[in-house]
Amino acid sequence: MGDLDQPQFTPARIELKAGESHTAPYSHQGEEFVYVLEGELKVMLEGHEETLYPHESLHIDSTKEHTWYNETDKPVVLLVVSTNGDH
Repeated sequence: MGDLDQPQFTPARIELKAGESHTAPYSHQGEEFVYVLEGELKVMLEGHEETLYPHESLHIDSTKEHTWYNETDKPVVLLVVSTNGDH
């Protein structure tokens, strides 16, 4: 169900363990929508750091250098919906 030949976005549920980082800061084509389900997520976007708490979200242009990470001792669970910029 819901199987599309050429989807324009990709949803993912991501869990970051205590102290885990998504990646080093990077940029790529597309957009990302990040929604925090549980925990506290640190987001770095072009050198500006912000903390997102449960039920908070962020929509970014993925061509801007970014990353997110967990500095706490509890897991962070988030929903990420991203595009790759090809559409």
